[in-house]
Amino acid sequence: MSKAAAVATGRGDAMGTRGGGGGEGAGAGGASSSHPARGVAKDTKDTKDTKDAKDTTKHAESLEDIGRPFERAARVRSVAVTSTDDAWCHNLRRAAFSLALVALVTIGLPTPAAAGPWVPDPGEGYVKVWLKFFYGYAYRSGDGNSYDYGPYNELFLATYGEVGVAEHLSLFWQSDILRTFYLHDPSTGETGVHAAPGDPAIGFRYQFLSGGRFVMAAEAWGRVPLANGEAVQPVLGTAPGNPQIGELRVGAGAFDLGAGMSAGYGWDHFYAAAFGSYVLRSQDYDHAVQWTAEGGYGGASGFSIRGRITGYHSLGNGTAPYDDSPSGFGNGTNYVGFAIETDWELWPATWLGVSFEGGIAAVSRQSGGPVISLYWAKRF
Repeated sequence: MSKAAAVATGRGDAMGTRGGGGGEGAGAGGASSSHPARGVAKDTKDTKDTKDAKDTTKHAESLEDIGRPFERAARVRSVAVTSTDDAWCHNLRRAAFSLALVALVTIGLPTPAAAGPWVPDPGEGYVKVWLKFFYGYAYRSGDGNSYDYGPYNELFLATYGEVGVAEHLSLFWQSDILRTFYLHDPSTGETGVHAAPGDPAIGFRYQFLSGGRFVMAAEAWGRVPLANGEAVQPVLGTAPGNPQIGELRVGAGAFDLGAGMSAGYGWDHFYAAAFGSYVLRSQDYDHAVQWTAEGGYGGASGFSIRGRITGYHSLGNGTAPYDDSPSGFGNGTNYVGFAIETDWELWPATWLGVSFEGGIAAVSRQSGGPVISLYWAKRF
C-alpha cells in the first residue's frame, strides 16, 4: 500500500489530503469532506405558495429535501409530512453531512476538499478538526522504482470548514494547523524532526443545479504557500553506502489556483458523488488534473460509512525540475488513492470518526505507507 495525496476533503482532501480523499474533507474535507443531506426546508411565504405546496405530493417533497441537504431540523413545511418521511430525511441528512466532513481526507498535497455539490444555506455550515498519522516506508520515485529508506512518519493537525454566505453559495477553507515530520538518517542513526505550518486554502462553491435528488456545483479556490518550500533534509536509502534518493520538503513552495465541478445523487440511505478540477501552479510547476468518485451509507443509528477513490495527475507542462520528497510536496507528484471512512453521531450535530487511506496505482514522488486519521466534526 502506498501513500497517495487525495478528500477531503475532500476532495476530498477533501483539500490537501493523503491517501484516498482529501477532504474533505473534503472532502473536506472533510472531510472532505466529503453529503446528501444539507437541505433546508423553506417556510411558505404566502397563501399561493401554501396552496401549491399542499398540491405537491410527498414524494416530490422528498426529492427536494435530498437535492438540498442540511435541512434545519427546527423548520418544517406547511405541508404535513409523515413520521416515516421525517426519519428518512434525517438519516440521509446524517449520511450526507458525514460525507462532507471527510471528503477532505488527509494528505499533504495541494488539492481542494471535495465536499460534494451540496451547499449549506446562509449562516449554516460545519467545521472539522482531525489528527493524521502517516507511517512511511518504500519511497516511490518518479522513475517508477521503489527504494527502502530510514523510518519516516508524519503527524498533522488540520482543520476544514464551510459556511453558507448566500443562497446556493458557500465559502470553504482548509489548512494544516501544524505539520511535524520525523525522518531517520540511516548513515548516522539520528532522526531529524521538522515542524511547519500548513499551506492554507480558501474558495467558493456555487450549487447551480438542484434537480430533485440530483445536484451539481462549481467551485474555485486558491492556496497560499506559507510553509517553507525548500528541502530541509536529504533522504538516504538503506542500500550499501546509503545513497541519496530524495530530499524532504515540508511545504509545496507554490501558489495554486483551482476550478472544478461536482455532481451528486442521493437515495434514501445512500449517496454517490463525483468531482473533477484543473489546478494551475506557480513556480513553473506542472499543472494538474484531479478527480474523485465516492459513495456512502448512513443508517438511523447514527453510524455512517463511505468509500472514495481519488486521482491527482501532473500534466508534464511545467519547466521546473521535479521534486523527490517522501511527503509528496513539490512538483510532479502523481497518485490514485483510496479512503474508507466511518463516523458516529455521538451528540446532536456532533460526529467522531476515523479514516484509513492509501495509494492503489500510479503513485510517484512520495512515500508508500498507510494513513490513519481521527476527527471531530460539528454542524452549526
